Amino acid sequence: MAKGQENHNTVQYVENLKKSFKIVRRNKYLWVLGFLAGSSFTSFNYGTNLNGLFQQKINNSTNAAGHTPRPFDGNLFITNILNWCKDHWFFILIIAIALLLVFLALVILSIMSKAGLVFSVIEIAEGRQSSFGQALKFGLHKFWKVLGLSLLISLVVLAVIVVLVSPALVFWHFKALFILYIFLIILPAIAISVFAGIIFEYALRFIALHEKKIIESVKSSVSVIKEKKKETLLVWLITVGIGLVGGTVLLIILLLAALVLFLVGLLFFIMAPIAGIIFAVLAVCAFFAAIFLASGFISAIISAFWTLSYQDIAT
Repeated sequence: MAKGQENHNTVQYVENLKKSFKIVRRNKYLWVLGFLAGSSFTSFNYGTNLNGLFQQKINNSTNAAGHTPRPFDGNLFITNILNWCKDHWFFILIIAIALLLVFLALVILSIMSKAGLVFSVIEIAEGRQSSFGQALKFGLHKFWKVLGLSLLISLVVLAVIVVLVSPALVFWHFKALFILYIFLIILPAIAISVFAGIIFEYALRFIALHEKKIIESVKSSVSVIKEKKKETLLVWLITVGIGLVGGTVLLIILLLAALVLFLVGLLFFIMAPIAGIIFAVLAVCAFFAAIFLASGFISAIISAFWTLSYQDIAT
């Protein structure tokens, strides 16, 4: 009996890794969930032809005086920016509100995707059908608990980091001691962040798969970590390895792809500028779509591996 129980609790690291890769590779919607779940924040860059606007104003002022265009004046440029913002404040407000709404929508989707990804992996691993819609529906059901868990762990980590960093203020006027103290607290700060991250991974799955409350899930996570230190450490190290190897391979592929796209785009531009511009727009869209899918693929594998290993460790 004891032997059977020991075998039952053995973590199948290689098997779980293979199974995670297989599940994610065959279910492409998990890539989208992986990207959303792995994104803490998202930034957008919106461009406008401000350069032409400001250059026109500068040229008008210089031409009216009968002078040739002056060298770039940083103060004048900033003044023109401020004037433009003052004249178009309503437009800027609308854009800011729109960006805020998009950001909030992405945060909500990210929180929903965390639980939805856990749910989908378990459903698929146990031979049941799952879909993107079912995952988001499940994530919505767990939204407030996952949000509360994220806030709780983030605030605790922030409080601990503040406590660690605060004494550095005492050494502010003693540069050598200040730098020494900062170096001394780097490792504890990293260790605390890693420990909190592992607690979150376990607690998320206690919430998603066992209907536990936030505090109860955190307590259960700490208990599992205490009882299964070796297994937990190995799972974490493997996920770090997946991230490092996957990120390195992705970076190399993207750099090569960017170089090829740049050379092809340059060739198009030399032959026909319009064709070069059109190709550049399409290439940029394809490039960012590839980043989106590839990063989602890696994040989904890491999440799936945590989920399958959690089943071996915590059940």
